[in-house]
Amino acid sequence: MSNQIIKVVLVEDDHDDIYLFKNEFSKAFGALAELVECHSLSELFTIDVNEVDIIMLDLGLPDSNGLNTVVNVVNRFSDIPVVILTGVNSIELGEQAIQLGVEDYIPKDELTQSLLQRSIRFSIERHALLNKVKNMANIDTLTLLYNRTYFLDRLHQQCELSLRNKDEFGVIMIDLDGFKAVNDTYGHHAGDQVLEQFSSRLNRLTRRTDILARFGGDEFVMIVAPLLNAEGCEQVASAKLECTKDPFLIFHEGKVEQVEIGMSIGYAMYPSDNDSANGLLSCADKAMYVVKGSGKNGYRSFSSL
Repeated sequence: MSNQIIKVVLVEDDHDDIYLFKNEFSKAFGALAELVECHSLSELFTIDVNEVDIIMLDLGLPDSNGLNTVVNVVNRFSDIPVVILTGVNSIELGEQAIQLGVEDYIPKDELTQSLLQRSIRFSIERHALLNKVKNMANIDTLTLLYNRTYFLDRLHQQCELSLRNKDEFGVIMIDLDGFKAVNDTYGHHAGDQVLEQFSSRLNRLTRRTDILARFGGDEFVMIVAPLLNAEGCEQVASAKLECTKDPFLIFHEGKVEQVEIGMSIGYAMYPSDNDSANGLLSCADKAMYVVKGSGKNGYRSFSSL
């Protein structure tokens, strides 16, 4: 990690604290790190976090305060380590934040070059290790995507989070068209090869903030969050059709074969279509089966049924 550029997001609204942080940050990392500033929680939720390595978070923001800030950020960005910056005499608050999922806390009056460098590097490495261990039980071994159990858990969490924040998110259901024919013609080993390749393509087209899982068989599901409106979910759904644009390669009886499959996609929005995890899945599933019954290889929203 020593030669890797680290991208750090600082969420802080106090100009004096920003100045002090940037000064120590520059001394700690120099050109080996990039710093992005956000001055509110809502501003943090608008940035592209695909390349972010760590979030440094002040708990007293214009639009959020205290442990509510921790819960919102940790739930929204579960794949990114979070270190909080606390005020004077806030050791208890820092320890409570760790219980809620942050990696570390730094009292602002103790902020130094060495402490900042140690905390950031430790937090990134620890978070990666914990995710690796945790994901062993959460990963589908064939596709290396999240499994059904993990997805359902995250979907329930997202419903609770969006209820609290009064925002929207989408659930997308994907089913492969023509996959049964591949299994029947070439065997299940060939079908597994297709699933592996399809999952890899799908994962490349998925944002870091979204949750992608294999739901079972040739069925896949996604949580698309955060979203400003339903049009955002439609754009995500339509982009996924690229995954089956090119044929898939399988190795069968000593030679390489090409097979073509399509995909049917249905999606539903929280809370306008449904406000429960099971209800959203049911709505997305109904929309997906409408696509299957009307020509396949397309997408449809539940609200358009």
